[in-house]
Amino acid sequence: MARKLDAQYYSAAKDILKEVTGLPKTVFEEVSSNSKEHFVPDAATLCIETWKKQWQFMNQRLSEYASRLEQRYKGCKVTYGDYDLCYVTFPKELLDSLFKLDEKPDHDTISFWAVTVFDTRNTFVAYGAKIKSTDGWVFPANLNQIQKRLGEKKFNEYCQGGNRSFKSYKELVNYLIAIDPYMRNNIPTEQKIIDSAYDERYFIH
Repeated sequence: MARKLDAQYYSAAKDILKEVTGLPKTVFEEVSSNSKEHFVPDAATLCIETWKKQWQFMNQRLSEYASRLEQRYKGCKVTYGDYDLCYVTFPKELLDSLFKLDEKPDHDTISFWAVTVFDTRNTFVAYGAKIKSTDGWVFPANLNQIQKRLGEKKFNEYCQGGNRSFKSYKELVNYLIAIDPYMRNNIPTEQKIIDSAYDERYFIH
């Protein structure tokens, strides 16, 4: 069975429909491979979610822009199903040419993160680097799981605190010092935090 395209293709298709029709991205439903009649392999097909309020009005609005979509985006195709539900299909090649979605980065993407847990007396923080490698490997995969493990390790009963992401090492450092000024001289170097992430490790304070 043919599989759906990656989420980025549907997001790009929703961006187009929002720009052309003025409808918000949240009203569009992604047509999955379970829909034998309307699913198109190697393409992103969208329709209005019929459980949304005023879906018929929004479906009519989408239908009114059908010709404009097909003329403006060569290869885009509009079809209709039950209850005149409008389906808009964007071929993968079209979306690739517009957004260059098939291009893979030539270097790993590195950012930083921190999660906290606390009780009435103490706060603990776990922090590290987030790596997105060019081959698709990501660490950590789930910050919520790290936060849960931290809380269960340090407390019998605890509250979850912040779950933060940072673009730079400096932003992470400033956040950690705001939690505990005494950490200033004990925070590992940027390179050590990054190297630890490649080893699937992080830090706790």
